[in-house]
Amino acid sequence: MRLAIRVLLSIKRASTAPWPSSANAPAPPGKAQPSKQPIPHTSNFRNQSSKATDKPVPPQPATTAENTGPKVVIRSASCKILAPGKYRLDIIGDATVTPLDTYLFYTWASEGSAGTRWRPECKGWSTPTSADDSLWEVSCIHRSSDPPQMSWQTSRIITSQNNQPPTNGGTTLFKPGMKSVSSLKFNVTCQ
Repeated sequence: MRLAIRVLLSIKRASTAPWPSSANAPAPPGKAQPSKQPIPHTSNFRNQSSKATDKPVPPQPATTAENTGPKVVIRSASCKILAPGKYRLDIIGDATVTPLDTYLFYTWASEGSAGTRWRPECKGWSTPTSADDSLWEVSCIHRSSDPPQMSWQTSRIITSQNNQPPTNGGTTLFKPGMKSVSSLKFNVTCQ
């Protein structure tokens, strides 16, 4: 059974705890393991619908008010149990930003109080460098030369040492160096 979720995120500058910070930055180059830091879960989003179905929910046209700022749409998400302590999370969606602004984007999943974040496949956006942001190794970047809208997807194998499946997943879209982020979060049920 596939869990299909359609969520729309309007980015707002949050004034909560400073994250991402260099303390939560990914491992230095050469380290294959993504960050396992706890992931903050802010809820600056409006849930358009979230019902389980076998088919992805098609994106709906945005209203004029929704066209004014950056947004992320998750078209489908699913989690499959591969073996005890081994899970595959598949997420597909779209992201839109203002054309001349620079934004970083990553996906994440949490397992209990720990989590991991990674770079999804971002069609049409660039790959950042260490000069762009401390989270460059796990992010895509929109530069002014990139199209403002892109489709993204990810398939991630998550291994849990205590056999606990991921319970939440999400995306984060933020400006480089920004200390407060807006994060889109959804619940995950692995089957």
